[in-house]
Amino acid sequence: MAPHGIALGSEAVVWADPPKAENPDTGLYVPRVNFDTNFRIRLGENWALWVPMAFGLSEAAFATKNTTNPPPGGGVFTGGGLGVAASYFLAAGLYLGFSFEAMLSAVPSHIIATPEGGGTPKVWDESSIVGMVRGGFILGYDFGSWRLFAGLSGRNHPTNLASSSADVYGTYEIDPEVDFGSLYLIAGAGAEVDLGRRVSLMLHVYEPFGFKEADVIYAPMIGVTVDFHVAR
Repeated sequence: MAPHGIALGSEAVVWADPPKAENPDTGLYVPRVNFDTNFRIRLGENWALWVPMAFGLSEAAFATKNTTNPPPGGGVFTGGGLGVAASYFLAAGLYLGFSFEAMLSAVPSHIIATPEGGGTPKVWDESSIVGMVRGGFILGYDFGSWRLFAGLSGRNHPTNLASSSADVYGTYEIDPEVDFGSLYLIAGAGAEVDLGRRVSLMLHVYEPFGFKEADVIYAPMIGVTVDFHVAR
């Protein structure tokens, strides 16, 4: 189990898959670049708690279906949650880890409301708070000053359900259509190397797999994380 510390990282989508259906059950835009951090507290030899946060940039986000609406501004913020992890050595150097986390995502929507019968449209961005859960396991080997690992996790993908311009009568108030979203499996692998007693560098790759063909709207992601911690 890694010691107390803070990890700072970023992931980028390598390339975008085109939508697999005319109206895929997924967000209209997906961030291409994400930044994340977590504050980690070790609890004994095998357990740890952490506070995760992430932010997906709205800049360079790619559409998951044909739409003339621009991506909402502000990006996607995820936080306000807690994670727990456990790890156990199965043999010398060989370890197995489990984790679970629950967070809240502020999912932005770009809304266009046109008064019925004509008039000047009102345009604004609005965020919806949606729960996000993730759990998984990793299998790795600790070589002392560096480590290799691979694993599988599952998570939901908070979702914008529709792209539409609404005609309204008497009010401009329109609630965005955002929900819990589809479930995904994510395969991952990576390596971590110690740069000193208190700093390590991690490189990792991820590949999402949807349960339905229409869910898969982005391909492999690559990432880098710098971990600052107390001495091992």
